[in-house]
Amino acid sequence: MFVVGLLCAALSARAQDFYADHLQRGMVNYQRGNYAQAASDLRVAAFGLLDTPPEYETALIYQLLAERKLQRNEDARQVAEKIVTVERVAPVYGKFSLPAGVRGELEAALLQLLPAAQLARAPTFAHLSAKSTAPPPTATPAPPPPVTAAQAMDLLQHGDDAGARALAEKIVADDYTNALAQTVLAILAGRRNDWAGVVEHYSIVRTRRRLTSTEMNTYIVGLVRTGRTVDANGVERTRGIQPFVARATPTPAPTTPPTPAALLAEADSALREGHIVAARDAYRRLAAMPNLPRPIALGAARGLNQATAYRDSSAAYQKLYPLHAGEEVDMFYEAVNRYEMGDYAVAKKLLARALPYLPQTHDVELYRGRIERTQ
Repeated sequence: MFVVGLLCAALSARAQDFYADHLQRGMVNYQRGNYAQAASDLRVAAFGLLDTPPEYETALIYQLLAERKLQRNEDARQVAEKIVTVERVAPVYGKFSLPAGVRGELEAALLQLLPAAQLARAPTFAHLSAKSTAPPPTATPAPPPPVTAAQAMDLLQHGDDAGARALAEKIVADDYTNALAQTVLAILAGRRNDWAGVVEHYSIVRTRRRLTSTEMNTYIVGLVRTGRTVDANGVERTRGIQPFVARATPTPAPTTPPTPAALLAEADSALREGHIVAARDAYRRLAAMPNLPRPIALGAARGLNQATAYRDSSAAYQKLYPLHAGEEVDMFYEAVNRYEMGDYAVAKKLLARALPYLPQTHDVELYRGRIERTQ
């Protein structure tokens, strides 16, 4: 369902780069044949890019193709319906410069997934309708009864994973912070080893209630499996603490502007406690300050990397170029930024320069393997 009006008010401008990064990573993963991770990245990207139809539809197109590669045809059909809806409301497909192979594969998929009447509703795809091989609906179904998250959980507990997922996704489309529906989706993601999905859904649940011990363990495993070891360590240290957004009493505003050192300490503290959005915002405010001492500026760039704001982190590092001897850890973080942005040649150079001086941690070995395998 195309609900731009409902979600635009909740989407801050500061989150755009997060979703744009997921779009880029999803497309890269698709091109590499990592279809499961691509589908997960693109699902997150589509949620955050609803108010920009070209990027939103791009995410949907590559998600549909990834779902088809995974033979998840029902998921692909639902994404196809969203694409047609976009083209009815804000047509952008004709302006895309898609690779010929992608365009051909998409249109072939639409012919197999959507009946002629549905394709004909979007002028962009009307010319395809006569070639559709999808069977038309046998009858117009009656409006479904209202569904609740409790029903989705009941289906899950009785072994109907597909039914539980369909109900939960319907609920979160209208109420994204519904804790019970997000819990259902988190459990299902864990069963599929979709660790990015586990992190996404339990991150929302944590804003509404405390995670149980089992849920917290799964959430931390998800953070580790997706390469967010720093976040996992921060969450582990704050088990049982009330979620950041649920605190009723706000901290009084300081009477004097915080110093750069105080802002860095605030951002580092938020990151350690697992409050990624708050940390990212504080690091960005810090990085935007003029005339920062070099150690503070490097700390802001490192923090943005650890908060997965790779573009902002790289922009902060580029203000400090060249990186000097003794700053090899920062070279490594900038190599990770460039890798995540698809700039593999620079990533390799930075990694090669820094590697002899780096501790052999899990994160270093993980990204070393990824970067050295790039072409």
